[in-house]
Amino acid sequence: MTIHTVPINTHMQLIQWTPDHASDLFRLIETNRTHLSPWLPWIKNTNSLHDIQSYIQRSLIAASKQEFHFGIWLDQQLIGSVTIERLHAIHRVAEIGYWVAKEMSGKGYMELAVRRLIAYLFQDLKLNRLEIRCTPANQRSQRIPQKVGFCYEGRLCEAIYMNGRFHDLLIYGLTYTRWDELERLPKQDNTDPAATLSLPPLM
Repeated sequence: MTIHTVPINTHMQLIQWTPDHASDLFRLIETNRTHLSPWLPWIKNTNSLHDIQSYIQRSLIAASKQEFHFGIWLDQQLIGSVTIERLHAIHRVAEIGYWVAKEMSGKGYMELAVRRLIAYLFQDLKLNRLEIRCTPANQRSQRIPQKVGFCYEGRLCEAIYMNGRFHDLLIYGLTYTRWDELERLPKQDNTDPAATLSLPPLM
């Protein structure tokens, strides 16, 4: 099986999960359990290295159906994850999910990772539409689609059961046409060091 690697810049890359990543991923989840559990329902059922190994194995099997789970690596350090899920080959649509370690939150790394993944999905995988869904309370998660050009499209009422109750989900969408138009606009200056790192061309 081909393991997908998506370079972001000289310091960052996305690497599809392999069994070799299990220990790093388990340690990152353990140190960020309190940070992640309000937003990710699977955290409460992920309590051992074996759970992580099983998840990675499932993700590799799912890759045969065009579902991809990546770790985000910064100078050889694992800082978070992005996923491509619910990919429909005929309609050419997919959903992006993501999370990042607490100490790396707000530094621009997730925005960089998602921007690069968007380019990969539109240019390499030839998708036409991407979606991001998050709860109304997760304002940090909402800022990512807002920053990278997604449009707010609506709310799904009580669409996810998490931490003992149902939650609404906000839907953000981005089409290839809109993304291509945004990419052609002059780029604004950005003083954030993480956000100004250049992206390499797609191979």
